[in-house]
Amino acid sequence: STWSAVVKNSNFVDNTRFINSQLAIVYVIDIITMELMEKSEYSSTMNKTVELIMDRKLSK
Repeated sequence: STWSAVVKNSNFVDNTRFINSQLAIVYVIDIITMELMEKSEYSSTMNKTVELIMDRKLSK
């Protein structure tokens, strides 16, 4: 399946509405992420990625 997320361009809306639309897309991405994390393969991959990022961050 294919997922689409429509995000407004700030050149065509005022800043207040642009910020509000960006908050909405963050919420949608969060919901999609939660759905994907229910699959063990995706969850495992995400955990490895987070661990790698944290290891690099803490080693500096």
